[in-house]
Amino acid sequence: MQGQEPDSAVANMKTETYETAEMKHCRAFGESLVRASLIALLFAATVSSVSKVNAENPKSVLTLDLSKYGYAAPESYRYKLALDFLSTSVAFVGDDRLTISFFVQNPHPGLSTRTGRAGGHLLFHSLLVDLSGRLLAQRSWGNADYWNSLLPLSNGNFVVQVTDLLVLYSSSWQKILERKLDYVGDQLPRFAISPSGSKLYRFQDLWDVKKRTWITRNDLLDTGTLEPIASALTVGHTGETVSDQEVVFNSSPETLPPRFSVWSPLQLNQAVSLVPRHSAAEDLIEELKCRTATLLSDSLVALTGNCSAILLIPVAGSGPTLPLQINFSGYVVADNLAVSADGTRFAVILAQSDHKSHRIATMGVAVYDLPERRIVFRANVAPVPQRKIAIGLSKHGDLVAVQNDHRLEIWTVQR
Repeated sequence: MQGQEPDSAVANMKTETYETAEMKHCRAFGESLVRASLIALLFAATVSSVSKVNAENPKSVLTLDLSKYGYAAPESYRYKLALDFLSTSVAFVGDDRLTISFFVQNPHPGLSTRTGRAGGHLLFHSLLVDLSGRLLAQRSWGNADYWNSLLPLSNGNFVVQVTDLLVLYSSSWQKILERKLDYVGDQLPRFAISPSGSKLYRFQDLWDVKKRTWITRNDLLDTGTLEPIASALTVGHTGETVSDQEVVFNSSPETLPPRFSVWSPLQLNQAVSLVPRHSAAEDLIEELKCRTATLLSDSLVALTGNCSAILLIPVAGSGPTLPLQINFSGYVVADNLAVSADGTRFAVILAQSDHKSHRIATMGVAVYDLPERRIVFRANVAPVPQRKIAIGLSKHGDLVAVQNDHRLEIWTVQR
């Protein structure tokens, strides 16, 4: 069992006008970050459609060629899949920096070691750059196949999975501490960070010999010590998405449509279904076949992935269970969204296929503003990526970045 499937998805986009809906917001003020989280979403309409907006494709404020930093396109199936699963390939750090992660050639391939870099032909590599494109830091780690991840924390530090180690780095990428990962067989744990960057989670798949089924250990980790502070065993799952107080996952990874469940680590509750069984909401999820969940806040989750709509669903107990359906006629919505740290905006990749060949013909990125209930930005992504597409959104959603294979572009999103 591994993490959720990669993005594949665009635009020439039409943006949209939404019917009336009411939202209430609660803003939590931290010492270094102002974070807005939605606590309720009341739906006056359940379906919203796209209407055409005549807008020119915006000019990017930064274009960066990752080839000059050693970007290597994987050729083998193993490394192609590992690149697809590469977590948080693009992530903003504060207001003026971002990280970009990809693979580079290993100058000294050889046998793998537990304490050194993995011996494969490709290494996991990350850059830290400012908004002018100036390189601030870079380094390589061993390639952990499908479990590579670099996760920026709200305090400016970073957590990196390095093969069977979890390492905490400072904002200048100096090592603070490392923890050895305990695992059985080849099932390494996977990690996720909340959009605010303040909560870190670990998920470890285990085989229950007595029940002859998979189970998953879910841990909320202390971001200073990397030790668990809350844990629970649940049915085996994949496709985890996290916020400061909630975890949503696919509890039926072997079946379609997926069944999404919610676990609240801070309340030590058992996992419950995201929507009631045999409800209208469950019927809609089954009809649209959206396969991926993304928590936008502690109270709101978006369902996307291989479908022509986004479903906004209040987390269990926080509001009505009937989803708000945002339709993108003629487009396929990508699996994963990028969420701003303050919880007010998210970015999405959309794809449009050629009707004759059924191949993706155009791709693009759009930014949706939750308080305004509308798309506030769109841009084409060209050429259509061959290996990797990833998106990142800045803390307040006023910058959006897209990695298209070896090319990185950043645009300004107006308020």
